[in-house]
Amino acid sequence: MKRANADPAVVSVLGKPVEAGWMLTGKIDLRNSDGDADISIPVHGPTAAGTIHVAATKTAGTWQFSTLDVETGGKHIDLLKKAPAASPSNSP
Repeated sequence: MKRANADPAVVSVLGKPVEAGWMLTGKIDLRNSDGDADISIPVHGPTAAGTIHVAATKTAGTWQFSTLDVETGGKHIDLLKKAPAASPSNSP
């Protein structure tokens, strides 16, 4: 959500603040300090709605994103293009 709110392309389409909806879909599979996630998170702002798509792998406690983008109105906005691929957080 931090990356979506900080991305000028996302904010220009959805408005600010960008907020998460309730019906997260997909799967998260955790095995100790390893795991996989493939989820979709509905998001909305004051002017439009969209979906954040996340695909990530957790190895030795660190998440590595392979996909992190926002889809809205048929447009895809890549949230990885300007940010490091690894997240310091322990959640995707």
